[in-house]
Amino acid sequence: MLCIINMKINYLNYFVVLVSFIGFLHFYSCDSAVYDKKSLDMLIKEESIKPQRYDSIIYGVKFGMTHEDFHYYTLRKNREGLFFPSRGGSMVKVDINSGFDYPIEFHFFPSTTDERFTFIAKFKSIVSYKNYSIYNKEMSLNNLIDQTLRFFEEGYKGNNFIKVVNNDDIFVNYNYIKIDANRMITIKPSYPLNRLDILFEDLRPMGKIE
Repeated sequence: MLCIINMKINYLNYFVVLVSFIGFLHFYSCDSAVYDKKSLDMLIKEESIKPQRYDSIIYGVKFGMTHEDFHYYTLRKNREGLFFPSRGGSMVKVDINSGFDYPIEFHFFPSTTDERFTFIAKFKSIVSYKNYSIYNKEMSLNNLIDQTLRFFEEGYKGNNFIKVVNNDDIFVNYNYIKIDANRMITIKPSYPLNRLDILFEDLRPMGKIE
């Protein structure tokens, strides 16, 4: 009888230690990986002073283009059958059929409409499923986030994404940020629209042509 009691006590102690250890791992792997504003500001400062430049956005679109460059380049790619106007014509659209479980649409456009010869420092973008169906559970926002993060990290190389708290959408815990020297990519998931709102930002903008 005493032996059985000792076994139960040992098992209970083992269980408590195991639960505590799992809890610690969960805390360490998730909570400690979330950047607060101070940590993010420090990372931006560290990366932005690096001498390298990473200007690529997608298919030849990049920081360093003027608004006029962008206009003529996207027009040429439209004639080649790569770029298309988005619905409503407010953005440029490209279909991406590989790297995702289902085809996605990548919409993009300069976030400001400055003078023709001003270098573009910000591009706004939207990633969403091409033929989204609310009945297809595999087209979830979480899957779209995971696959987009992987697609971007493989395509842009460099540093991985970090997590920051999302205060804009009560159904989404985190935004995701990737910083490589001058290029910062911010991904903000939108649960109501089942899409990702993305901002490409040049941390060392070039200004304008004199």
